[in-house]
Amino acid sequence: MLPLLFLLLYISPSDASRGEASLEAASTRLSMSGVMEHCQRAVDTTRTASETIKALQQCIGLLEEFAKEGNQARTATKRSGQQYSADMNLLGSFLQSLESRIVKTYKKHQHSYEQLRSDQHQAFSGFLERLQTMKDPLRSPLRTPTALKAVG
Repeated sequence: MLPLLFLLLYISPSDASRGEASLEAASTRLSMSGVMEHCQRAVDTTRTASETIKALQQCIGLLEEFAKEGNQARTATKRSGQQYSADMNLLGSFLQSLESRIVKTYKKHQHSYEQLRSDQHQAFSGFLERLQTMKDPLRSPLRTPTALKAVG
């Protein structure tokens, strides 16, 4: 029985409830110190061996209930952690897929932009050449020797 009491000194609800889970059911009905006090009083107030055995059986029942609630909280915490992990993995996959689509779309649009920019540059260069020939009458298509022969 002494090892159980020593175990009670080292286990606390905060140790068992990591993350977001809590041992609220266990901590509201039974606190670890409350179980220890109850067990100690049970042993101290009994006069006969049979009374001590009954008191210790009740104490063991409380410890079992406390352990059961702690295990349920641990299981809930584990399940919650696994679900969180699965959700984060799914989110990571979604973000990678989204990033891939964005990169593909960006490259496609960048290629289209570069092609349009090149076409625009060529069209503008052609326009400037025609504009220049209109300003310079000697370079005009109407002033070429072939055109002059045809007119004259």
